[in-house]
Amino acid sequence: METTTIQPTPAAILQMGTGFWASKVLLTAVNFQLFTKLATHGSMSAKAIKNILGLKYSDRNLYDFLDCLTGLSFLEREGLLATVIYSNTVDTAIFLDKAKPSYIGGILEMQNDQGWNVWAKLDNGLKTGLIQHEIKDNGENIFDFISKDPEMFKKFVDGMTGVQMGKKSRFLHHRINAFGRNMQCCNCL
Repeated sequence: METTTIQPTPAAILQMGTGFWASKVLLTAVNFQLFTKLATHGSMSAKAIKNILGLKYSDRNLYDFLDCLTGLSFLEREGLLATVIYSNTVDTAIFLDKAKPSYIGGILEMQNDQGWNVWAKLDNGLKTGLIQHEIKDNGENIFDFISKDPEMFKKFVDGMTGVQMGKKSRFLHHRINAFGRNMQCCNCL
């Protein structure tokens, strides 16, 4: 009988340890409303994306950013460099287009604005036992704190609503496909 020796590998460790890189790329694209702009304008060149988003960085950085989104399956790409055209994937067209009721980007916007900083302080929270959200200094209940700031409250509600609407959209997709209809449902009931 042949035995297989499993070789140790750091792949899972490194993937988890650098996983925030991919998260921040997605959160940045949502913050820029990239997927909404692509849904509005259709496929776009890298230069057109740079212009419509008002980005100032180099073309190399632009291609790196957009190709990273492509590699993570958030964008589709045709062509290379000056001839490249980017467009939304089916998922980003449905769930990350702010104009659609199936938009779930609110939770990602909230994580980019608030969650990112709180999670960055996890080690300090564990060491001190103190809450790491910005409310830590005033002793308020987090919901009372959020409701006092209309913009923060709107982002919180949009984030929570987006998650629920996204779940409902996925349910509708499965139900429609279960009945053998080949269609996409972007509306939430």
